[in-house]
Amino acid sequence: MDGMSVGLAVALVASLLVNALFVVPMVMNQTGTFLVSGEDEAFLLRDDKTRKITLLEPKMKVKPGDRRIVRFENRHRLSFPAFGQHPPERELTDDQGRISLRINTSTLAPFPVITNDGHTVYVTASVSFAVVRERAHLLARLADFGPQLERRIQSAFSSAIAELRDEEMRQRLGKIEDEVAKQLEAMENGQTGVPLGIKVYDARFQYEDGDSYAARYNLIADQPAPASAGSMGEEPAADGDSPATPGAKLVSLKTGPAGRAAYGRPGAMQFAGTELDKLLDQFKGRNPEQIAALMKLMELQTRQNIVAMLAESRGVIVFSAKELGLDGNPVVEEAVANALSPAQGPVKAAE
Repeated sequence: MDGMSVGLAVALVASLLVNALFVVPMVMNQTGTFLVSGEDEAFLLRDDKTRKITLLEPKMKVKPGDRRIVRFENRHRLSFPAFGQHPPERELTDDQGRISLRINTSTLAPFPVITNDGHTVYVTASVSFAVVRERAHLLARLADFGPQLERRIQSAFSSAIAELRDEEMRQRLGKIEDEVAKQLEAMENGQTGVPLGIKVYDARFQYEDGDSYAARYNLIADQPAPASAGSMGEEPAADGDSPATPGAKLVSLKTGPAGRAAYGRPGAMQFAGTELDKLLDQFKGRNPEQIAALMKLMELQTRQNIVAMLAESRGVIVFSAKELGLDGNPVVEEAVANALSPAQGPVKAAE
């Protein structure tokens, strides 16, 4: 083989190697496992040059682990509150950067709202929502999706409830929920505020009066911490460690059943402000007979409370039928007459 033939052979081999360096990566990039946005999921990609965020389209060939995939983590996490569940927050993404398009429900921890007539209620709100595929790129601009969603829900319910008296709130529960859902959806449509990239389906809430809530959750604050106790959430200082900060305070939250009246059922003098307001609501639109019945029940209950209280003194107390409110009661008078009648024979058992 002459020199020209050898040169041609070498040139051919070099050409094949160079082509292989281009062809092999192209073939590899067109084969294998690729990410595909489905009906229930979506992916976002970040362009390395322009840093623009775009939605993964079906024609794009992107493999799992591609560095262009936007992964929401650290301060960019896409989580939302889930009060009453474990854990108390849920994620909208997974480790691969897949964004869920399913309908999720975010439930907030109870928060206080003051009604138009100055009564405090604790609201537990829930909102059903889903990420919109076409607006999913908005999520990449958010640093705190969960807190922003929580603030919007609280603000919407607070503004709707604060315009009403507490009795109006109880009568318009469904209307309040519809109003809040429309307000949150209006923000997503760009009518007010900055959209988060979601669609709001519905909003629901339940509430508890401030008095009963406080009876179950008693906040005990401003109590001096023991000398051996460290800061809140830390272990006590060990020997040789610096002592606890002087004047440190401990705040604890005690939970327990709702408080009960000292003597049986509550009487008229044991009602709290909101309870009295509710009681007054019962008189609205009532006929005289119903009002008289309510007043009589309150009177009898208060009399019973007084008797029970005096009985606790362990003294001998005598009450007349009139003092107990039993004077003139035909049922009581008939029972007393039958008991005192000498001609009354033994009571026969009912057959």
